[in-house]
Amino acid sequence: SNETQDSDGDGVGDNSDEFPDDANETQDSDGDGVGDNADLFPNNANETNDDDGDGVGNNTDAFPQDANETMDTDGDGVGDNTDPEPEDPSISSPADIEVNVSDTSAYLISGAIVFLAIVIIFVRRKPPSNTDENYTQFAYQDSLFNED
Repeated sequence: SNETQDSDGDGVGDNSDEFPDDANETQDSDGDGVGDNADLFPNNANETNDDDGDGVGNNTDAFPQDANETMDTDGDGVGDNTDPEPEDPSISSPADIEVNVSDTSAYLISGAIVFLAIVIIFVRRKPPSNTDENYTQFAYQDSLFNED
């Protein structure tokens, strides 16, 4: 193309310059409207900035202001790096794990108490054995086999 004018004076003619009025930009490789010089992701039309500098663009980064976190798999508002259970939204801190463990312990203790109560009731309701009657019965059976 015939370059006759360079409106921004950047050395690239207006016909070839995607930003003919901006001396800092000449090309937009991904077509997102942000010139490659200012675009931190010049080949990704969905990303242009990375405020926290972690290498993940703001649009993809669940925590664009925190360089230590980029994802929140379970959507609980706590980043996967610090979330003790990143796939369980009910647990987002170590305190939540303690609550779950103490709940489980409470259920186990309650179950053990109920079990012991049932065993005690069962043992107390069992009729007492009559040892004299059992002895007499064995003595009788024994006499059947003795030839005295």
